[in-house]
Amino acid sequence: MLSDLFTIQDVIFAAFLAIFLTWFLGMATRVIKLIVIKPTELGYSSKDVEEAIQKCCYLFPITSIIFNGTTVSRGMNVRVTTRRKTIEGQFVGTNRENLICFITPQFVVAHELEDIQEMEII
Repeated sequence: MLSDLFTIQDVIFAAFLAIFLTWFLGMATRVIKLIVIKPTELGYSSKDVEEAIQKCCYLFPITSIIFNGTTVSRGMNVRVTTRRKTIEGQFVGTNRENLICFITPQFVVAHELEDIQEMEII
């Protein structure tokens, strides 16, 4: 009885049409999300960044450090030179295991104090 209403060509055409419409709607949804939703500077919401900073402050409770005669306190902008590269960011703190933490615009960095060659306030 259904073979009287629809031919094989009608079924194949309906299947291709369904696949095309699904693809088209998926692409339209992606384009709308890219246009309407504006990403933050870091790609994360400010709430996520604040939570990460709070966790860093908890893990690195010592708020100041004296490095080669220079006192660096939480919130100061520093330039840290390691054996491999130079990183600029905001000092968060240190802990008893000789790790320091600072935040760059892209990353939260924890580094061993003994690997740091130079730290200067900028």
